[in-house]
Amino acid sequence: MSHNTNLHETFIIDSKDRESNSTSSTDFIIKVPKPSQEVREYHIRKVIIPLVMDNITASNNTYEIDGTPASIDVGHYNITTLMALMTANHFGVYTFTFGANGRVTISSDAPANFQWEPLECMKLLGFTQAVYTLADSYTAENFPHLFPTKYFTLHSEAIMRMSHKHFSHSDNRPNMISFIPMVTDISELLVFVPSDPLVIYVDGVNSDEFDIQLRDDSNVIVDIQGHSMVLMIERRK
Repeated sequence: MSHNTNLHETFIIDSKDRESNSTSSTDFIIKVPKPSQEVREYHIRKVIIPLVMDNITASNNTYEIDGTPASIDVGHYNITTLMALMTANHFGVYTFTFGANGRVTISSDAPANFQWEPLECMKLLGFTQAVYTLADSYTAENFPHLFPTKYFTLHSEAIMRMSHKHFSHSDNRPNMISFIPMVTDISELLVFVPSDPLVIYVDGVNSDEFDIQLRDDSNVIVDIQGHSMVLMIERRK
C-alpha cells in the first residue's frame, strides 16, 4: 500500500520577501511558495515578531524628578541603555540601575525626596507612587514594562475570505485571524505558538498570495523599524 509522503509541508513567510506594492513589513502581500491546486488547508504554526518598536514616545519621554526636568529622545530602548541615559540625565544626583531582582532602583548619596511628574515614565519603570520621601534608595514595586503595546492582533483579508470564519474581538476588528498576547519578560523577540493551529481552509481556491497585517492594542499598524516578521505555515494536501 503506497502513502503520499507530501501530505504536510512547512514553509516560511518572511515579510522581507513581500511584494513591491506592500506598505510595510507589518502590512504586506506575499506570494506563497510553490502554490498548488491540491492544497486544502494552511495551518499557521508560529509567528515571530521583533520587539523593536519605539517604547519611548511623545507621551512618556519628558519627566521631572524633584523639580529637575529631563527628557529622553523618542526611540526604542532596552533596559540597560535606558538606565544609562537616565543616570546621565541626573549625573551626580541620582543613579538608575536594573537589579538582579528584575526591578529598577534609583539611588542617591543622601536621603532625598523623590517625585515623578508626569506619571507615564514612572509606570514604564515599574514605580507605582508619584512621591517617595526621605530615603537614599528607591526600588520599583513592579517590573519595568518597556513594551508600547499590551497585545498584537494578526489580520488577513485573504485568509478570512478563504476560511469563511469569523473571529471575535472586543474591538470588533475586521479580518482578524489571531490575538497575540505580549510577553511579560524583557525580550527582543516575541515568538507566538498557537495552542491550537490556526487553520486556514482553502475550499478549492488556488490562493497563491496572502495579505498580512500586524496591529497593536490601539488597532494601529505596528512599526518594527524596517525589521521583518516571520510566519511558519504548514501546507496540507
